[in-house]
Amino acid sequence: MSKGKNNRAYDIRRDNDTFTVPSVTPYDVDFAILYHLNNTIVPQLEHNNELISVPISFVFGDTPSQIQRYGYVVDRHEKAVVPLITLERTSYSKNTDNPLSNIPIDIYDGPVIKSKIQKNSQFDRVDQTQLSSDSIEFYVLNNPKYRNISYNINIWTYNTMQMNKVISAVDMHDNTMWGDAFTFRSKIGDFNFDTKNTLDNRRVVRATTTLEVKAALSEEYVGKTENVKRAFSLKRVDFNVEVESRSDERDEGRVIRPDSTYIEKIRRNNNG
Repeated sequence: MSKGKNNRAYDIRRDNDTFTVPSVTPYDVDFAILYHLNNTIVPQLEHNNELISVPISFVFGDTPSQIQRYGYVVDRHEKAVVPLITLERTSYSKNTDNPLSNIPIDIYDGPVIKSKIQKNSQFDRVDQTQLSSDSIEFYVLNNPKYRNISYNINIWTYNTMQMNKVISAVDMHDNTMWGDAFTFRSKIGDFNFDTKNTLDNRRVVRATTTLEVKAALSEEYVGKTENVKRAFSLKRVDFNVEVESRSDERDEGRVIRPDSTYIEKIRRNNNG
């Protein structure tokens, strides 16, 4: 057992365990949204008598400036890239609808994960006694931070018929869970439409909408402190023994219980 921040003696060393600290970051949200569009929604349209999947990507490099200048994305020959769907993260804000959004990040009162393999006290003789309770190894995490992450979605097709199929496929997933290993509640905004003339005198149809994602984020480290604490529950033995006594005494069972749990100690130290 080692002393951590503020000389707290309840921090247990984790240099020998194999527990992977879970984390959910804005990058995980970006990846989950892109994965959902490419693998679950899979927007498709007909072009030249063929059914093709619409390419989807995040904007990067000079793509935002191209969209602002031309109204669409161009290749190196300055020709419009159609069909195409682009994503752009636009805002990151607190989720005030969730009452847990204002909990301090240094309060260890979040998820408790029990280790699958319990090696603690396996050679302890107390384990062999009647009505004994094993000491269990577990990990206590910080509370996640609840955030709203917003995106702009741009869609380009050759004509309105193609656009109708794409926006219908996307809109069917409004207010549902988007993602892969991580899933997030996602809400699609209103669709706006306009028509653009390209540099080679072609017309493309553009639709724009927003996507608001509600996410519970948790970093692996908070500053230089790991976002998880290793702990052991207190071992307990219950004694319930009947003995003969004088008339002025009474028989009763004696129960030995811990006065507080590990989590309560943490809570008291943080609030004190």
